[in-house]
Parts: sequence; structure tokens; C-alpha cells
Amino acid sequence: YDPRNVFRHQQSIEPA
Repeated sequence: YDPRNVFRHQQSIEPA
């Protein structure tokens, strides 16, 4: 995937 989207995706995939 794109490295620019990885930053935004990481916040979404972060475990609660």
C-alpha cells in the first residue's frame, strides 16, 4: 500500500 496512507491506516489499525 502507499506509504502516505500507512500513517493514517496505522492509527485506524491500532489495538484498543
